Amino acid sequence: MPGTHKKDLSIPLVVALRDNLKLVSTKRELNYLINNKLILLNNKAVSNSKIAAGLFDVVALPNIKKYYRVVLDKTGKFMLIEISDKESNLTLLKVIRKVASKGKKVILTLSNGYNVNFDKKVSVNDTVLFDTSSGKIKNVLSYKKGEMVYFVRGKRAGSTAEYQEKTVLGLFKKTYIAKLKLNKEIIDSDIKNIMSIGSGKEIKLE
Repeated sequence: MPGTHKKDLSIPLVVALRDNLKLVSTKRELNYLINNKLILLNNKAVSNSKIAAGLFDVVALPNIKKYYRVVLDKTGKFMLIEISDKESNLTLLKVIRKVASKGKKVILTLSNGYNVNFDKKVSVNDTVLFDTSSGKIKNVLSYKKGEMVYFVRGKRAGSTAEYQEKTVLGLFKKTYIAKLKLNKEIIDSDIKNIMSIGSGKEIKLE
């Protein structure tokens, strides 16, 4: 299943369009849309019917002015929500790796495989608000007390919680554990299972 996101965080495009959005009923119909360049994924024309859309990716059909974001429902299943044209350039991506570059710049590897030059403060595991039209980072969403996180894996996938603090376990192979407030309960979560989403209003998520 070609795609730039990890397999567990992506949904085949044909499933998204056929089962979730009911916009096509067969793979043949999907191929028609692809051959006529009528489907965009993150502002790029889709050229492969086997491609997958990742979490927070945007599927667009500009000719009918329809734009959808891939999110998770409260049971952790993929769903697509309709968004505005204005928001269709934006996605959230997690910083997976950071390598020093020339000057004060760093090269970031993001959760969809992109490598991006950046010259502002950012840490591994932070989330970036990425503009797919310009290929640039618009904002960094770090883990700050009182701001929101989104569960991307596990039994709480699709839910949000309020970030409290982070602890580090291990000496050589470190594990980062976030302490979160979910309703009135304080819980712990491996930071691999969550993404920072700032105030939760950067993009539409439900």
